[in-house]
Parts: sequence; C-alpha cells; structure tokens
Amino acid sequence: MELVQIQLPGDFGGWYPGPRVDEVTAEKPVAFEGGGVKILVLRVTGALRAFRNACAHVGLPLERGTCDTEAGTLTCPWHGFRFNADTGKCLSAPQCQLEPFPLRVTTGIVWVKPS
Repeated sequence: MELVQIQLPGDFGGWYPGPRVDEVTAEKPVAFEGGGVKILVLRVTGALRAFRNACAHVGLPLERGTCDTEAGTLTCPWHGFRFNADTGKCLSAPQCQLEPFPLRVTTGIVWVKPS
C-alpha cells in the first residue's frame, strides 16, 4: 500500500488532508502521513474512523490488516490482534488500544487531526 502525501500551503490548525472519501472502502483501509504522524483511515458500519497507523501491540503498521465488516473488526496482519474498528478497543489484549484521531470530511476529502 502506497502512502498518500499531500503538500498544501498554509496552516490548517493541525488538520491534515488524507484520501478522498471514495478511496476508503469497508475492505480497504487507507494509510497516509500528516504532520509526521502515520495515520490509518477505515470505514466501519458506513462511517469513517481514523487511528494512528500502528498496532498497539508492537507498533507495526496496520494498513494491510483485515477488515471484517460483519464483525466490525480490524485484524493486525503481524500478530493477529483484533480491534473494534469503531472504537479502537483491542479484543485480544485489553491493554492494547488503537489511538483514535478526530476526522472530518470536506469537499470529499478526509481530514484528520493527529494528537
């Protein structure tokens, strides 16, 4: 998966542009970088969610993880940890939560504000 990097002039108050809304499907999370932070955007139950693109277990990227739309989960491709794709809560190890980020959509573009 290729990271999307968009360079725009100006200050957007900590919000960074990511993928187009139609690029994020229920089966395919999209990774990009904003403000030096690796971000993962996924679609679950029809809504978009953004998380730090790092498994809370050992910090490896999640964009090649498996999305189960029926169960509403994202499974880490490295060690199989399962996360609630809506909240980021880890279903395999309660202490390993994904870090969520605020997300908004403007003119068909996903914007994320990493903390």
